Amino acid sequence: MKKAGPGSPLGYHRRVRWTRFLETPRLGVWLAVVSVVLGAASLFGGFQTEDWIFRDLATSTEFTFPNQLNLFGHREQLPKHLMVGMNMFDRERGALPWLVFEGFQVSFWRPLSSLTHLLDFKLWPDAAALMHAHSLLWYAALVMTATALYRRWMSPAWVAGLAAIMFAVDDAHGQAVGWISNRNALVAAALATLGLLLHDKWRRDGWLPGLALGPLFFLGGLLGGELALGALAYVVVHALTLDTKRWRWLAPVPWIAVAVGWASFYRDLGHRALGCGIYLDPVFRPIDLLIEGPQRALVLLLGLFGAPPSDSFQSLYPDRTWLLVVGGGVLLVVMIAILWPLLRREPVARFFLGSTLLSLSVATLPMPEDRLLLLPGLGAMGLVALSMRALLDETREFWASPTSRRVAWALVGGWAVLHLVVGPVLLPYRSLRMKRYETELRAAATSAFDHVNQEKQVLIILNAPDYYFSSMMVLGRLARGEPVAHRTYTLAGTREAVRVKRVDQHAISVRPEGGFFSRPLNRLYRSPVFPLVAGDHVTYDGVVVTIDESNDRREPTSATFRFDWALEHASVVVLEFKDGTYRRIAPLAVGEEIVVSG
Repeated sequence: MKKAGPGSPLGYHRRVRWTRFLETPRLGVWLAVVSVVLGAASLFGGFQTEDWIFRDLATSTEFTFPNQLNLFGHREQLPKHLMVGMNMFDRERGALPWLVFEGFQVSFWRPLSSLTHLLDFKLWPDAAALMHAHSLLWYAALVMTATALYRRWMSPAWVAGLAAIMFAVDDAHGQAVGWISNRNALVAAALATLGLLLHDKWRRDGWLPGLALGPLFFLGGLLGGELALGALAYVVVHALTLDTKRWRWLAPVPWIAVAVGWASFYRDLGHRALGCGIYLDPVFRPIDLLIEGPQRALVLLLGLFGAPPSDSFQSLYPDRTWLLVVGGGVLLVVMIAILWPLLRREPVARFFLGSTLLSLSVATLPMPEDRLLLLPGLGAMGLVALSMRALLDETREFWASPTSRRVAWALVGGWAVLHLVVGPVLLPYRSLRMKRYETELRAAATSAFDHVNQEKQVLIILNAPDYYFSSMMVLGRLARGEPVAHRTYTLAGTREAVRVKRVDQHAISVRPEGGFFSRPLNRLYRSPVFPLVAGDHVTYDGVVVTIDESNDRREPTSATFRFDWALEHASVVVLEFKDGTYRRIAPLAVGEEIVVSG
């Protein structure tokens, strides 16, 4: 069989319809339309979880620059009258769980993304569909820019088009597209990729304005969200692989200067993650990033190139997350081994792999979730498309032995199915993930607070899916102006079995299976740096919590809750979570023990 010439991408002397489509100059526009259509299900998503808090802040607060022009600042960054007036961050109201670190702070500075929300709430404060449409426009802009980048980085044009399609329909982007509060990821990625496009035009075409405009749009991305830092990885690896001009080592310097200046200003404004076990703080706690970062990166890599999604990290016990870490490690080794001939010969393949891995280091700062993979996905889909081209055009040149070809076909064929078939099918469904969560949350909240029938009502909730669920249940109602209990205490945050025993008139002993931090989201409220061990006490209004037992990770596994009221007091209602709703149970007799589970 004759080898392919430049004009026949598939190795045959004929052009087929789908390759012509992939090569069309208007592909970016078409893919933008496709991405909007696939994400259009989110238009029916309404407000979800933190959207309600944004709505309340944006419509009831005067913002000032630079520190308070920001919907993502917590506690100290909130206007004082809102903190006092709504009492949003009092543990006794249920807005934060009992085990939260006393100095807990998770605060981000995202003024540009905040401006997009403030514009929404100024123009159409009750029209969630228009806000979702706004987010879709940012995603469409990102897809168009990514398509233009692939066209510059890859040849032939059909390979670039294939990478662009896989990026546009990647189901990993679903939550970022469908959750209004997560628009910051789209803003950050869209502006940062535009900066990459302008940087590449400067370095490879000699277009001098790109020297200034590239870092400028990178700064815009950083003001949209921290995930824009991932673009710096592409600039650095670009200098090592694709840039052939003189002084290429200095090309990343303007971008690095922007990142350092932004980080310094960010820190000086007081934004940080303190006492949190989910968000790593590379400035104040770099050791956490060094220890946990590589593990999180492997979980994200597994979700990026394979399965299951990295969101599954949330559903595993801490002692089982190693399965995802090992899976990601095995996948990385297999990828490098199989693609080594391609990586050795083609600089653009090394560029995509290096940029993907380095940008994942930024995505590890929060807990692993697929919504963090917008920028790492840019390189990943490029590498996958190159691998497909190598198999279709030059299989024997890259993989000489039949065994290596079979393994390569299995790996790359699996990618084709995942990213060209499964991805576009799942994208609409995954764009409604937080809608499904909101529906569950509202149903549970209604079932719980329907028991509030007096001003000083006290709800003692024995178990909840996790502490974030119970916290958002209260915060959402406060933000919507709906009634909550005078006091809400959630004792255990897990769907697993919780052993509950009545100690005396005022006290309950609680022992959750796997401990109080068995659900990964529970770690949002307390870092392992600030442990709770046997003998420790947590005291706040209405209750004293004594840690009875802790495990070898210095996490509480059993605790006694001593309340100011007897459980039979007329103001006290005891609830258990079961099958998606809360139901009232009679106070246990002293010495009685039960097991509850959700």
